[in-house]
Amino acid sequence: MFKRWFRRLTLRQVRRGFNSQPIRGRFPSMTSSQLQSSRGTIVRAEPGRVVFQPLDTSYQLTLEASDDFAMQLGRNVRGRVRVKARKIYGVPSGGNFIQPILGTPRIIQGRVIDLDDKTITVKAAAIFVVELPTGLDTIDLHHGAIGVNALVNVVALPGAAFEIVPS
Repeated sequence: MFKRWFRRLTLRQVRRGFNSQPIRGRFPSMTSSQLQSSRGTIVRAEPGRVVFQPLDTSYQLTLEASDDFAMQLGRNVRGRVRVKARKIYGVPSGGNFIQPILGTPRIIQGRVIDLDDKTITVKAAAIFVVELPTGLDTIDLHHGAIGVNALVNVVALPGAAFEIVPS
């Protein structure tokens, strides 16, 4: 029965023009700086501080900023959120979230999309570049090593920063 249903579905897809070949060359390749950045809106800008709302979320992240974002108010921008971690936990299961919803991010849980010796890039509701903590008990590896696609929970220090990434 499953095989018959699968064949019928495949025939329907073929009639509708379903192409099982991978898409090649239709989209421009993204650079690593674009992969490590989030799209969103600048909701409010004050001297030294900006409120960033990631695209398609209700989060409003209050972040430190060195630039003046008054001209970007209400516009879609691509930016990078940088945090310093107090502690990082490996997590066996769960979802992606940022806590609190309004304010400076304190807890970030998401999947690792990139890592190097000093930073990891975590995809939660936004993409965060997390500076790894130093110390003996700052990284909890009870649920395996931290690698690409691993689920981590980051407890962040105060002072998350935001910077615009050029397109």
